[in-house]
Amino acid sequence: MKIELDKQLGFNLSRVTLLFRRELIRCLRDYNITPEQWQAMVHIWEKKTTTQTAIAAVTLQDPPSVSRMVGRLIKNGWVKKKENLDDKREILLSITSSGEKLEPVLPEKLISNFKLFLQKFPEKDQEALLKLLIKLRVALGDI
Repeated sequence: MKIELDKQLGFNLSRVTLLFRRELIRCLRDYNITPEQWQAMVHIWEKKTTTQTAIAAVTLQDPPSVSRMVGRLIKNGWVKKKENLDDKREILLSITSSGEKLEPVLPEKLISNFKLFLQKFPEKDQEALLKLLIKLRVALGDI
């Protein structure tokens, strides 16, 4: 049996992931933020207050990596931490005023950047692709 990589789902998903990530890194470079930091920031913007455990679930990173990433977010002045008064073992994370200033800027920059690639596909195809990717995440136990 001859396998052609270009006709394999796994190869194409992996390839698109790498290309998408490369473009995301390029787009975020001016802000000195990584794709994982971006995911964490979006999560905190949505939740207002969260934990490192929740960020690990969003970014699929191990606790030490999340700890280092959160440290960089704090060092950059975008996130602050405080003790959870109900559970002293847990640290709560929230956005600073500097982090809030990025909320209207970064999503718009990324949307307009990726629109250049996605505009080649009709809206209907984009919606179908997103639905299929979400179904795949469910099948893989991510959702």
